[in-house]
Amino acid sequence: MLPAALPTARIFTYGWNANYFADAPVQTLLGHANTLLGLIAKNRHLQTRPIIFVASCFGGLIMAEAINRAVQEGSPYRYILLSTVGIVFFATPFHGSDAAKQARWQVLVSGIMGEQTSDQVIQDLEQKHDFVRQRLQKFTEIANAEAVRLPFSCFFETRKTEMLRHILSPVWAKRLATDVTHKILVTECSACLYGFPRQGLDVIHSGMNKFRGPECSNFKLVKDAVKQFAGNASAVLTRRTNSTVKRHWIVPFGRNKEFVGREAILADLLTRILPNTDKADCQRTTIEGLGGVGKTQIALEAAFRIGDALPDCSVFLVPAVDATTFEKTYRAIGQQLKVPGIEEEKADVKALIKAALSRESMGNWFFDNR
Repeated sequence: MLPAALPTARIFTYGWNANYFADAPVQTLLGHANTLLGLIAKNRHLQTRPIIFVASCFGGLIMAEAINRAVQEGSPYRYILLSTVGIVFFATPFHGSDAAKQARWQVLVSGIMGEQTSDQVIQDLEQKHDFVRQRLQKFTEIANAEAVRLPFSCFFETRKTEMLRHILSPVWAKRLATDVTHKILVTECSACLYGFPRQGLDVIHSGMNKFRGPECSNFKLVKDAVKQFAGNASAVLTRRTNSTVKRHWIVPFGRNKEFVGREAILADLLTRILPNTDKADCQRTTIEGLGGVGKTQIALEAAFRIGDALPDCSVFLVPAVDATTFEKTYRAIGQQLKVPGIEEEKADVKALIKAALSRESMGNWFFDNR
């Protein structure tokens, strides 16, 4: 049905083997984001061709995580993010399943994995929902970033599921069924993200991605959303290409993959220094401490986290080892920004950089002198 609606589109599907998830943690589920990105890249012969994703239930969490990973500094998949012109989410439990009740997670997971239901996944979805919430927060920040502005629509179920059918035998499920055991598995509140279009479908959870035919009213709603994304694709790609805000990244050190701890300090630091914390003023923060306690590593990790969270934010890190290194890095920044006069021998490099960064066209930026 979808090929008839979009005859010029190439349509791919991505699935996974339920056996793979036996006693697997939720991080393993999200780990499919890398596999998804790799397969897309393998089948992409033209990097500028627009992409529309359709993701159902947990697939939506994988999709959101794929966007998170594509935006990371140095990611070979960044172009996939910038080519994405729309996403359709079907009943994705962004905010859990009614406070992550064990029985409802059991139904959700078993509905996908059948008899191979992973107890570990269910426990993680209860106990580590904060982890999923953090990844979701990052996804929404990326989707709202000026350089991306990612269009997507959220669809949610409006009919109740008989939960006992996924837990008991059909005979006992029918015998014990009551109004209490009929529930909306992923509510509108959980399946939708604030500020983005939402639409209910007249189905139970397991029917969200199943349609009777091209005249099915639910299919027409979804088809219209997908066709709208396709129709706006050229405008979305052009806007991103012509964006006046170009991101710059000058960080002369790689990310410390062994960095652990200091989460409380980092969380406090990031609430203070993000460029959009106070749009009327620049944020200024000093990290104090004795030599060797890790000030540089904290600043470096903060720089990478800002780069991950805000794709349109420029990041500059200046090593203040000595006056020569300081001046050299400032000049390199000026060269990347194409600041007039930066190549002159007697140029006041710091004054030129300050003036350049003060221009509104520079957008948001994070600057650190270590």
